[in-house]
Amino acid sequence: FPDEDSIPWDFLSKYNWEKVPNELRDLEYISEFFMDHELEGVDTHRIPTVVKYNVEEYVGLMKTASAFGKLSGTEKDSFATELTKIMTSKLGDRQEFVLEEELQICYGFKK
Repeated sequence: FPDEDSIPWDFLSKYNWEKVPNELRDLEYISEFFMDHELEGVDTHRIPTVVKYNVEEYVGLMKTASAFGKLSGTEKDSFATELTKIMTSKLGDRQEFVLEEELQICYGFKK
């Protein structure tokens, strides 16, 4: 998402939301890790994609994160309610958020 459409970090940190470390989002790092651990045929692929989400779908996506699973029942309810308000405000007059992203795949095999 463009920065103006992203979830504010102060909201996420209120729920002790943990970010995925940057190196785990880096195909070069993952590729080297696989090779260092003796995987063979290591290769990577990048697949550009455009995904469109309305507020309900975006909140639903956030509910699939492992950090959401760590929340108590009450926290899950308030997280979803607050996030819905935040994202509805950010959406404004638009019908949906447009996310241009890249699916990144790294694979290898071990004999």
